[in-house]
Amino acid sequence: MQKFRNSSIVLVLILLAGIVNAAQVAYWSCDQNETDQLVLDRIGTANGVLEDKTYGPPPNRMKFVPSGAGLDGDYGYALWTDNLNDRANLSEVDAFDFGKSNFTITGWFNSSNYARHGCILRHGWWDIGGFDVVILKNNGSISFEVFGPTANKSVISDNVLNDGKWHWFAGVVNSETLYLYIDGVLQTASGVTYDPGTTATVSGQSTFINMDMAGSVDDIGLYNTSLSATLNQDNALVAGELYFVWHGLSAQGPTICDEVWQAGYGNEADLNQDCTVDFKDFAEFSLQWLTCNDPTDEGCQHSWQ
Repeated sequence: MQKFRNSSIVLVLILLAGIVNAAQVAYWSCDQNETDQLVLDRIGTANGVLEDKTYGPPPNRMKFVPSGAGLDGDYGYALWTDNLNDRANLSEVDAFDFGKSNFTITGWFNSSNYARHGCILRHGWWDIGGFDVVILKNNGSISFEVFGPTANKSVISDNVLNDGKWHWFAGVVNSETLYLYIDGVLQTASGVTYDPGTTATVSGQSTFINMDMAGSVDDIGLYNTSLSATLNQDNALVAGELYFVWHGLSAQGPTICDEVWQAGYGNEADLNQDCTVDFKDFAEFSLQWLTCNDPTDEGCQHSWQ
Protein backbone atom coordinates (compact mmCIF):
# COMPACT_ATOMS: atom_id res chain seq x y z
CA MET A 1 0.00 0.00 0.00
CA GLN A 2 1.52 3.31 -1.01
CA LYS A 3 1.35 6.12 1.51
CA PHE A 4 0.47 9.76 1.06
CA ARG A 5 3.56 11.70 2.15
CA ASN A 6 3.17 15.26 0.87
CA SER A 7 1.05 16.57 3.70
CA SER A 8 0.41 20.22 4.41
CA ILE A 9 1.57 20.00 7.98
CA VAL A 10 5.09 19.97 9.34
CA LEU A 11 5.28 17.71 12.37
CA VAL A 12 6.22 19.53 15.51
CA LEU A 13 8.59 17.59 17.64
CA ILE A 14 11.63 18.17 19.78
CA LEU A 15 13.32 14.82 20.33
CA LEU A 16 14.70 13.97 23.74
CA ALA A 17 18.03 12.18 23.88
CA GLY A 18 16.30 9.07 25.14
CA ILE A 19 14.55 8.45 21.81
CA VAL A 20 17.09 9.80 19.33
CA ASN A 21 17.68 6.27 18.09
CA ALA A 22 13.99 5.51 17.71
CA ALA A 23 13.43 3.65 14.48
CA GLN A 24 11.11 1.56 12.37
CA VAL A 25 12.51 -1.94 12.78
CA ALA A 26 10.24 -3.77 10.32
CA TYR A 27 7.72 -2.92 7.60
CA TRP A 28 5.70 -5.30 5.42
CA SER A 29 4.09 -3.19 2.68
CA CYS A 30 2.54 -6.27 0.98
CA ASP A 31 2.94 -4.51 -2.39
CA GLN A 32 4.08 -7.64 -4.18
CA ASN A 33 3.22 -9.92 -7.10
CA GLU A 34 0.21 -12.17 -6.60
CA THR A 35 2.27 -15.36 -6.87
CA ASP A 36 5.16 -14.34 -4.57
CA GLN A 37 5.83 -16.86 -1.82
CA LEU A 38 7.57 -14.47 0.58
CA VAL A 39 6.20 -11.41 2.35
CA LEU A 40 9.12 -8.99 2.29
CA ASP A 41 10.33 -6.84 5.17
CA ARG A 42 11.19 -3.51 3.50
CA ILE A 43 13.18 -2.24 6.51
CA GLY A 44 14.87 -5.25 8.08
CA THR A 45 15.43 -8.90 7.21
CA ALA A 46 12.29 -10.47 8.71
CA ASN A 47 10.87 -11.93 5.49
CA GLY A 48 8.04 -14.41 5.93
CA VAL A 49 7.41 -17.66 4.04
CA LEU A 50 3.78 -18.14 3.00
CA GLU A 51 2.77 -21.58 4.21
CA ASP A 52 -0.14 -23.82 5.14
CA LYS A 53 0.53 -25.49 8.47
CA THR A 54 -1.81 -28.39 7.67
CA TYR A 55 -0.98 -29.14 4.04
CA GLY A 56 2.69 -28.17 3.92
CA PRO A 57 4.65 -25.55 1.97
CA PRO A 58 3.51 -23.70 -1.21
CA PRO A 59 1.55 -23.81 -3.36
CA ASN A 60 -1.12 -22.65 -0.96
CA ARG A 61 -4.07 -20.29 -0.78
CA MET A 62 -2.26 -17.18 0.46
CA LYS A 63 -1.62 -14.49 -2.14
CA PHE A 64 -1.22 -10.76 -2.68
CA VAL A 65 -4.34 -9.01 -3.98
CA PRO A 66 -5.41 -5.40 -4.66
CA SER A 67 -6.26 -4.13 -1.21
CA GLY A 68 -8.88 -1.41 -1.66
CA ALA A 69 -7.43 0.27 1.42
CA GLY A 70 -5.07 3.15 1.86
CA LEU A 71 -4.47 6.75 2.77
CA ASP A 72 -5.06 7.98 -0.78
CA GLY A 73 -6.05 6.64 -4.19
CA ASP A 74 -2.98 4.43 -4.64
CA TYR A 75 -4.18 1.39 -2.78
CA GLY A 76 -1.50 -1.12 -3.67
CA TYR A 77 -1.73 -4.74 -2.55
CA ALA A 78 -2.53 -6.68 0.62
CA LEU A 79 -1.74 -10.18 1.88
CA TRP A 80 -4.95 -12.26 1.73
CA THR A 81 -6.04 -15.80 2.57
CA ASP A 82 -9.36 -17.60 2.98
CA ASN A 83 -7.77 -20.56 4.75
CA LEU A 84 -7.72 -20.62 8.55
CA ASN A 85 -4.61 -22.81 8.47
CA ASP A 86 -2.46 -20.35 6.50
CA ARG A 87 0.19 -17.99 7.82
CA ALA A 88 3.32 -16.09 6.87
CA ASN A 89 6.11 -17.61 8.97
CA LEU A 90 8.95 -15.24 9.85
CA SER A 91 10.67 -17.86 12.06
CA GLU A 92 12.36 -16.51 15.21
CA VAL A 93 13.08 -12.76 15.07
CA ASP A 94 15.26 -11.56 17.94
CA ALA A 95 15.02 -7.95 16.72
CA PHE A 96 11.43 -7.87 17.99
CA ASP A 97 12.41 -8.72 21.58
CA PHE A 98 11.58 -5.36 23.16
CA GLY A 99 11.51 -6.63 26.74
CA LYS A 100 9.89 -3.91 28.83
CA SER A 101 10.86 -1.09 26.46
CA ASN A 102 8.42 1.06 24.49
CA PHE A 103 7.26 -0.15 21.08
CA THR A 104 4.44 0.32 18.56
CA ILE A 105 2.71 -1.94 16.02
CA THR A 106 0.63 -0.32 13.28
CA GLY A 107 -1.20 -1.61 10.24
CA TRP A 108 -4.44 -2.30 8.40
CA PHE A 109 -6.70 -5.35 8.51
CA ASN A 110 -9.91 -6.56 6.88
CA SER A 111 -11.78 -9.69 7.99
CA SER A 112 -15.33 -11.02 8.18
CA ASN A 113 -14.44 -14.25 9.95
CA TYR A 114 -13.55 -15.16 13.53
CA ALA A 115 -13.84 -18.96 13.52
CA ARG A 116 -10.61 -19.01 15.51
CA HIS A 117 -8.22 -16.41 16.87
CA GLY A 118 -6.82 -14.64 13.80
CA CYS A 119 -3.39 -13.12 14.38
CA ILE A 120 -2.58 -9.99 12.39
CA LEU A 121 0.93 -10.19 13.87
CA ARG A 122 2.21 -12.55 16.57
CA HIS A 123 5.67 -12.68 18.13
CA GLY A 124 6.00 -15.30 20.84
CA TRP A 125 3.23 -17.04 22.72
CA TRP A 126 0.67 -16.74 25.51
CA ASP A 127 2.09 -17.48 29.00
CA ILE A 128 5.66 -17.34 27.65
CA GLY A 129 6.52 -13.87 26.31
CA GLY A 130 6.13 -11.67 23.25
CA PHE A 131 3.10 -9.85 21.85
CA ASP A 132 0.34 -9.98 19.25
CA VAL A 133 -2.59 -8.17 17.66
CA VAL A 134 -5.43 -10.64 17.19
CA ILE A 135 -9.09 -10.88 16.12
CA LEU A 136 -10.82 -12.75 18.94
CA LYS A 137 -12.83 -15.82 17.97
CA ASN A 138 -15.50 -15.29 20.63
CA ASN A 139 -16.76 -11.93 19.38
CA GLY A 140 -14.70 -10.45 16.53
CA SER A 141 -13.09 -7.73 18.64
CA ILE A 142 -9.41 -6.80 18.31
CA SER A 143 -7.02 -7.48 21.17
CA PHE A 144 -3.51 -6.08 21.63
CA GLU A 145 -1.59 -8.37 23.98
CA VAL A 146 1.82 -8.59 25.65
CA PHE A 147 2.63 -11.97 27.19
CA GLY A 148 4.57 -13.37 30.11
CA PRO A 149 4.50 -16.33 32.51
CA THR A 150 1.17 -15.85 34.36
CA ALA A 151 1.50 -12.19 33.36
CA ASN A 152 -0.40 -11.82 30.06
CA LYS A 153 -1.85 -8.36 29.55
CA SER A 154 -4.32 -7.20 26.88
CA VAL A 155 -6.46 -4.30 25.68
CA ILE A 156 -9.63 -5.18 23.74
CA SER A 157 -11.30 -2.88 21.21
CA ASP A 158 -14.54 -1.10 22.00
CA ASN A 159 -16.35 -2.56 18.99
CA VAL A 160 -16.61 -5.71 16.88
CA LEU A 161 -14.42 -5.32 13.79
CA ASN A 162 -14.98 -8.47 11.71
CA ASP A 163 -17.23 -6.46 9.39
CA GLY A 164 -15.46 -6.97 6.06
CA LYS A 165 -14.17 -3.37 6.09
CA TRP A 166 -10.66 -1.99 6.31
CA HIS A 167 -9.58 -0.71 9.72
CA TRP A 168 -6.36 0.88 10.95
CA PHE A 169 -4.84 -0.10 14.29
CA ALA A 170 -1.94 0.85 16.52
CA GLY A 171 -0.89 -1.25 19.49
CA VAL A 172 1.35 0.79 21.77
CA VAL A 173 3.44 0.12 24.86
CA ASN A 174 4.49 3.29 26.66
CA SER A 175 6.16 3.05 30.09
CA GLU A 176 4.98 -0.56 30.51
CA THR A 177 1.38 0.46 29.78
CA LEU A 178 -0.72 -0.85 26.87
CA TYR A 179 -2.77 1.38 24.56
CA LEU A 180 -4.84 0.44 21.52
CA TYR A 181 -6.03 2.77 18.75
CA ILE A 182 -8.65 1.69 16.22
CA ASP A 183 -9.28 4.00 13.25
CA GLY A 184 -7.51 6.80 15.11
CA VAL A 185 -9.53 6.50 18.33
CA LEU A 186 -7.95 5.52 21.64
CA GLN A 187 -9.89 2.51 22.96
CA THR A 188 -11.48 2.85 26.39
CA ALA A 189 -9.79 -0.27 27.83
CA SER A 190 -6.34 1.28 27.25
CA GLY A 191 -4.12 1.90 30.25
CA VAL A 192 -3.46 -1.71 31.27
CA THR A 193 -0.07 -1.98 32.99
CA TYR A 194 2.54 -4.73 32.97
CA ASP A 195 2.99 -7.23 35.77
CA PRO A 196 6.59 -8.00 36.83
CA GLY A 197 6.61 -11.03 34.51
CA THR A 198 5.14 -9.31 31.44
CA THR A 199 7.72 -9.04 28.66
CA ALA A 200 7.81 -8.58 24.89
CA THR A 201 10.91 -10.80 24.75
CA VAL A 202 10.69 -14.49 23.92
CA SER A 203 13.10 -17.20 22.78
CA GLY A 204 12.48 -20.31 20.73
CA GLN A 205 9.17 -19.07 19.29
CA SER A 206 8.30 -18.06 15.73
CA THR A 207 6.78 -14.81 14.51
CA PHE A 208 3.74 -14.88 12.19
CA ILE A 209 1.71 -12.50 10.01
CA ASN A 210 -1.91 -13.19 8.99
CA MET A 211 -2.01 -16.41 11.02
CA ASP A 212 -5.40 -18.20 10.90
CA MET A 213 -7.09 -14.89 10.11
CA ALA A 214 -9.15 -15.59 6.98
CA GLY A 215 -8.84 -12.04 5.70
CA SER A 216 -6.31 -9.42 4.62
CA VAL A 217 -3.51 -7.47 6.28
CA ASP A 218 -1.54 -4.56 4.87
CA ASP A 219 1.21 -2.09 5.74
CA ILE A 220 2.24 -3.74 8.99
CA GLY A 221 4.93 -1.66 10.72
CA LEU A 222 6.90 -2.25 13.91
CA TYR A 223 8.74 0.52 15.79
CA ASN A 224 11.02 0.57 18.82
CA THR A 225 9.36 3.66 20.20
CA SER A 226 5.94 4.64 21.52
CA LEU A 227 3.21 6.44 19.61
CA SER A 228 2.29 8.34 22.79
CA ALA A 229 3.98 11.73 22.86
CA THR A 230 3.15 15.41 22.69
CA LEU A 231 4.81 18.74 23.43
CA ASN A 232 4.61 20.81 26.58
CA GLN A 233 5.34 24.52 26.79
CA ASP A 234 9.05 23.83 27.13
CA ASN A 235 9.07 21.99 23.81
CA ALA A 236 9.94 18.70 25.49
CA LEU A 237 8.32 15.36 24.88
CA VAL A 238 6.08 14.36 27.76
CA ALA A 239 3.63 11.55 28.38
CA GLY A 240 0.38 12.02 26.51
CA GLU A 241 -1.72 10.73 23.64
CA LEU A 242 -0.75 11.84 20.16
CA TYR A 243 -4.31 11.28 18.97
CA PHE A 244 -5.53 14.24 20.99
CA VAL A 245 -2.78 16.45 19.58
CA TRP A 246 -3.88 15.56 16.06
CA HIS A 247 -7.57 15.83 16.92
CA GLY A 248 -7.04 19.34 18.27
CA LEU A 249 -6.02 20.49 14.81
CA SER A 250 -9.56 19.90 13.57
CA ALA A 251 -10.87 22.53 16.01
CA GLN A 252 -9.99 25.13 13.40
CA GLY A 253 -13.32 24.49 11.74
CA PRO A 254 -14.93 22.17 9.21
CA THR A 255 -12.83 20.58 6.49
CA ILE A 256 -12.45 22.92 3.54
CA CYS A 257 -13.05 21.98 -0.09
CA ASP A 258 -10.42 21.04 -2.65
CA GLU A 259 -10.41 24.45 -4.33
CA VAL A 260 -9.45 26.12 -1.06
CA TRP A 261 -6.71 23.55 -0.48
CA GLN A 262 -5.31 24.38 -3.89
CA ALA A 263 -5.26 28.04 -2.91
CA GLY A 264 -3.05 27.16 0.07
CA TYR A 265 -5.65 26.86 2.82
CA GLY A 266 -7.48 24.05 4.55
CA ASN A 267 -7.86 22.17 7.79
CA GLU A 268 -4.44 21.08 9.07
CA ALA A 269 -5.91 17.84 10.41
CA ASP A 270 -6.87 16.78 6.86
CA LEU A 271 -3.38 15.53 6.03
CA ASN A 272 -4.34 13.66 2.88
CA GLN A 273 -6.44 16.61 1.69
CA ASP A 274 -9.49 14.54 0.80
CA CYS A 275 -11.83 17.04 2.50
CA THR A 276 -12.61 14.59 5.29
CA VAL A 277 -10.95 14.58 8.71
CA ASP A 278 -10.93 10.89 9.59
CA PHE A 279 -8.78 8.04 10.86
CA LYS A 280 -6.79 7.93 7.61
CA ASP A 281 -5.40 11.34 8.50
CA PHE A 282 -4.49 10.19 11.99
CA ALA A 283 -2.81 7.10 10.55
CA GLU A 284 -0.63 9.38 8.42
CA PHE A 285 -0.01 11.73 11.36
CA SER A 286 1.14 8.90 13.62
CA LEU A 287 3.33 7.26 10.98
CA GLN A 288 5.11 10.54 10.33
CA TRP A 289 5.74 10.97 14.05
CA LEU A 290 7.06 7.44 14.40
CA THR A 291 9.50 7.88 11.51
CA CYS A 292 10.58 11.41 12.51
CA ASN A 293 13.69 10.35 14.42
CA ASP A 294 16.49 12.64 13.22
CA PRO A 295 17.24 15.47 15.71
CA THR A 296 18.95 17.43 12.91
CA ASP A 297 15.81 17.33 10.75
CA GLU A 298 14.15 20.76 10.74
CA GLY A 299 10.77 19.06 10.37
CA CYS A 300 11.34 17.28 13.67
CA GLN A 301 12.45 20.45 15.43
CA HIS A 302 9.62 22.71 14.37
CA SER A 303 7.25 24.19 16.96
CA TRP A 304 3.49 23.87 16.88
CA GLN A 305 1.95 26.97 15.36
